[in-house]
Amino acid sequence: MTRATLIIGWTIFLFVSVEAQDTPKVEAFGGFSFAAIATPEDKFTAKGWHAMIAVNSRQRWFEFVADFSGHYGSINRVPTHTHIALAGVRFSYQHGRLIGFTHSLYGISFGRPPLISSDDLKRSQRVWFTFVPCGGGMDIVLRQRVAVRLFQVDVIVHSETPADLQGYPQTDQTGSSIQLRLSTGIVFRFGRI
Repeated sequence: MTRATLIIGWTIFLFVSVEAQDTPKVEAFGGFSFAAIATPEDKFTAKGWHAMIAVNSRQRWFEFVADFSGHYGSINRVPTHTHIALAGVRFSYQHGRLIGFTHSLYGISFGRPPLISSDDLKRSQRVWFTFVPCGGGMDIVLRQRVAVRLFQVDVIVHSETPADLQGYPQTDQTGSSIQLRLSTGIVFRFGRI
């Protein structure tokens, strides 16, 4: 019974018709996110949330994006959290109900470790320059105003911030951290170009 329900559910999901192929003016994404983080000293994983707002230009394939996420984990049983705020541009291509996209984003990240060495776990919050040199994903449109983000994968680089730009007490930072972020969720589509 369970297997038959799953097969029927996936069949309906894959063959839902799209009411129109209109390009929305604004897209709002929200969902679950998983991160694999590598610092110079440690490697670990964290879970959290991911939100993104895309405003489409007159060109249907070019969008302006604001991206936010938060990830929570622990190193050696010490809680960590990192929040990221990014902005940039996205290029997309739609084929039927599938929409593929790639983007380049720049901004800041802040929080307590994971972005610093384990020697500094008890120290205060910090700020890093952050960018996504490459990222992208794929959506499937269910209805004119709703889509599912099948996946979004981003390689996020957290680089050193000079001490005089830091707003919190700190010791010297060394190197940069790499974060692989994988997200999935729902996309709401508003307006029409």
